[in-house]
Amino acid sequence: MRTLCFLLLLNFSLFSQEIKLPNNIVHSLEVNDVIKFFTKKEIYNVKLENYEISEAKTFNNNGFDIEDYIPLIINKYIYFIHKSSGLVLKLTNNELIRIDNSYDHKLQMWSSIFNYKNNIYRFGGYGFFSARNFILKYDFETNEWEYVKLQNTDKPTPRFDSSFILKEDKLIIIGGVTVDKLNANKKKPLKDSWIFSFKELSWKKVATSNYFKSFNSSFFILNKQIGAISNDKVYLYDYDKKQIKTHELNPLLLKYNSKHKIYYFNNLLHFVIRRNNDELVLLSRTKKEFFGNPIKTDSIGNRQKIIIRAIMLLIALVIIYFLVYFGNEILYKIVVYKNDLYFRNNTVSLTKDELRVVKEFIKKNLHLENQRLQEILYKNQYDRSHNIRLKNNFVSSLNSKFQYILKNNNTNFIKVEKSSYDKRYKNYYLDFKQKLVVERSRPPYLYFIYLFISFLLVIVLWFLLENQSIIFPI
Repeated sequence: MRTLCFLLLLNFSLFSQEIKLPNNIVHSLEVNDVIKFFTKKEIYNVKLENYEISEAKTFNNNGFDIEDYIPLIINKYIYFIHKSSGLVLKLTNNELIRIDNSYDHKLQMWSSIFNYKNNIYRFGGYGFFSARNFILKYDFETNEWEYVKLQNTDKPTPRFDSSFILKEDKLIIIGGVTVDKLNANKKKPLKDSWIFSFKELSWKKVATSNYFKSFNSSFFILNKQIGAISNDKVYLYDYDKKQIKTHELNPLLLKYNSKHKIYYFNNLLHFVIRRNNDELVLLSRTKKEFFGNPIKTDSIGNRQKIIIRAIMLLIALVIIYFLVYFGNEILYKIVVYKNDLYFRNNTVSLTKDELRVVKEFIKKNLHLENQRLQEILYKNQYDRSHNIRLKNNFVSSLNSKFQYILKNNNTNFIKVEKSSYDKRYKNYYLDFKQKLVVERSRPPYLYFIYLFISFLLVIVLWFLLENQSIIFPI
């Protein structure tokens, strides 16, 4: 029984450890298997392998309040970068010295500060009622901040208090806060994610999701996933799979001190809590212990892209159908528009009487009784025989215009046939073989042009969607 109890206690001690920290800790920094905890004048090292804390190592802060700075390790040296300005401190020979030639402008509060290839970078920030969306790099030769020039014009919305993660040569920014364009006193949470390529020096939008409103600078990294704690829930964003996992909040995390990062090492999560007795404690928990019950897993962008693709494909198919339809109309139909006849690239104008007769032909399915034609063309000032001559000349003239637009001078397109009811009467009909005569409110080529432009727009939108410049929200 004692052996069993010992094994249970041993197992718990292996996976769930804790260590009391000094109450005046202001910063923490993970370096391999060690978390460095900083007071304003001391450094404590906690080895994560055995949860042993070192003796305090004092340093001279030269009057600098490091609580206003972010610590980074660059080439084995500890640097402190001011949270809102260009000040840079270096810890050397147990003394903090200022090395920059910048100034305390207070224009980049809550910016994202990070180490990429042993260089100091910062993105975004807030100051003087506005947010930033540029990247700065600290130049160790001039000890000044340099603007990182871009190779494209796409840029994220200016922001601060964002989550971020570095993956190879890419910086991924998630969420954050921006300033309302109409009211500088109002802040707006952002729900998008962008990726910056250090090789290409360009930004590209990755995804948009309401989940990203919960991501801020109090994030943590877990197996290349980025985590956030908000609204009594824990969110894990997997950038590669484009998935968000939602967990219930473990009651233990209600006491989590967000001033200190959550670190993941050796399959354990290490984080700082402040207990009811005001003790500051570093804890380690397994993922199962750390996270509450899983709630759901959602894809980011994929479902919306499928829906948008389907809609765009349907629109494209409809446009193609009408392109074929109006293309066929241009090729095989004689179109009446206002006072003109159109066929392919040919156009001819019609008189009022010609237009009236052509419309009558269309109305009567290309057939017209002689009597009706005479009624349309009849002139009271002339006798019957002269009106017949005018009618015959009219038919000949109209036929010539059909010959002109159809480029065929050897065919009579207006033909005569005897009435099936009375052989003494005759009818006129239009004989265009497979061609039809139709009336339109616009020239047929305009329909075709409009549809072709619409089709090109669909292609452009599809291209933007596939390149993730536009991704619709969950």
